[in-house]
This record gives sequence, C-alpha cells and structure tokens, in this order.
Amino acid sequence: MERGQRVAVCLLAALAAISAAGCSSGKATTVTETEGETTIIENPVGSPEDYTPQENAYIVAGRLKSLGYYRSEIEGEVVASLFGYKQTISDIHIKNDEESYAQAISSSFLVSVGKQALFRGREAVVRSASDVGKGEWSDDFSRMTLDEYRAEMGNEPTALSSYILNDGSVLSGELISAEEGTFTCRYEISPAAGTARYAAKMKNYGGLDGLPEFVRCTLTLTFDGEWNPVSLTAEDEYKIKKIFSMTCRSTLTETFYDIGVPTEIPDAELFRVHFSES
Repeated sequence: MERGQRVAVCLLAALAAISAAGCSSGKATTVTETEGETTIIENPVGSPEDYTPQENAYIVAGRLKSLGYYRSEIEGEVVASLFGYKQTISDIHIKNDEESYAQAISSSFLVSVGKQALFRGREAVVRSASDVGKGEWSDDFSRMTLDEYRAEMGNEPTALSSYILNDGSVLSGELISAEEGTFTCRYEISPAAGTARYAAKMKNYGGLDGLPEFVRCTLTLTFDGEWNPVSLTAEDEYKIKKIFSMTCRSTLTETFYDIGVPTEIPDAELFRVHFSES
C-alpha cells in the first residue's frame, strides 16, 4: 500500500473511532433550548446514570411533553408569617392526547379562588370558579394564546414545573438517591432567573399588590428509569404584599398517575366550543 493510501486509511479509522466513541457516550441526540424557556432534551440513550442531575431534569421535562396521556395531582400549603395564616393548594393536571387541562384551587378561611383551563395547540380556554366551596364554576369563558397564558397565569400543565429550568436558572443539582429503579434529584433554583412565570401566576391568582419576591427555591424530582416523572416537590420562601407585607413558605408536591392511560377531561365540551378553530 502506498504512503498516501495508508494515510487515508488511518484518517478514516481515526474518524470512525471518534464517531464510535460519540455514539457510545450515552448522551442525548436532541437538545432544544429557547431563551427564557425550560431546556428540553429528547431521544436520550442509555440510562439516567449516564447523565448529570441537570440533564436528567431536562430529559424528564421532554418526556412529560411527549407523553400522550397522564394525570397528576398537586397538594400543599402556603404558610404566612403574619398570624400563621395558611392557604391550601389543590390542583389537577391532565394530558389526554392533543389536549391538556389544568384545574387550580387555592382556599383558606379568608379567600378562595379557582381556575380551569383547557389547552389545544397554542391556545387556552379559561374560566374561574364562581363558588370554590360548592365546586361551582362560571359560564364565562375566555380564550388566550399560549404566550398570553404563560405571561399572566404561569406555565401550562405539560411543563415539568412552575419554574423555568435551564442552565441559567438551575444553580445546582445533586442525585440524592437511586434505588429500586427510581432516581431522586434535588435542585437549587435561582429566585431571579427561574420564577418569572410562577410569580405572575401567584400575583394574578392571589390578587397581590405586586409580584412576590422569591428568596429561596428548591425542587426535588423523582423519576423512573425511563425518565417518567413520579413526583415533584417545590419548596419556596418568598415575600408578598397584600395590604400587609409578609414572608411566606410553601411546600407543594405533584404526584403523577395513569401514565399512558386515557383520562377524561371534565366538562371538556364546554371549553372546546370556544377555541378559534371550533
């Protein structure tokens, strides 16, 4: 073999080795990141052990977006420093094929509010509770674009978290357990970079006098070996003003059920007639 041929063969062999090393690294093949949005990693290969805690969060976020069917329930409470005041949170999220649904209820002895929203494509149809205690809902519906909803009412239900999760907002992440096929990671979220939509939701849902000022945000995520979410707990400390200024602490846990199982969306037909394409 002549010298030029030998060089070409060696070069091809080197490129093949580099390519093989890349294919066996266990890293994902698709990363989607838009400025100000949660990072989505799709098409992961290997297992969660092959990824950093931050990468696993982005993979779970992508997995949740791709699921055709699931249901989740969010339970928790907010405790204010003023008089030990408590607000109870009870939300439901449903993904059913091309539609998703969110019901959010916040209640206390002073004030109770409720919102429902059905999502299809880039639109949402929203209504409010007329009487939370009696489970009664208004007959007035409003249509919003997805961007309008995000700006005024927070993330859509298929988002992994109320936070925005990306390399600019996730300050740190650590694996805290890996046993019996499930993994749990804990993340510290930047109060400045990760809470813009969460703050807007809290202001508009609670009728606050301004945006809350977040002090501390911690997220604990449990998922299985296929990156299906199992549970998500957000612990926050923030300052709000509603007549009085006060410090609040909240703990909210979302638990996921019925992954892959079609789930009926309550009163879906009442919402559907209000979409622009209906």
